[in-house]
Amino acid sequence: MLALVSTAIHAAIDEWSSGTVMQLDFSGNRFAAVYTAHKDTLKHIQKTSPKFYHETMAYLFKTARGATYDRAGGDVVNSAITLMDLSGLD
Repeated sequence: MLALVSTAIHAAIDEWSSGTVMQLDFSGNRFAAVYTAHKDTLKHIQKTSPKFYHETMAYLFKTARGATYDRAGGDVVNSAITLMDLSGLD
């Protein structure tokens, strides 16, 4: 999944490579090599630095789902829904 997201970010940056946005077709034909490179890089990191890989993936997962890790070892929900006053909804 991270390789796909990285590829999408790569494609978005490519759209601005000339300094002006140029819509690109986000397709397998165009970005397959980029996706493979990201996937291979992640596999390499996982193989050579498994602890770092695990910590990074855990951090990215928690951040992506809207929670942060507190020092006590628990999740702290940090999302807009927790800040809303929903008491008037019935």
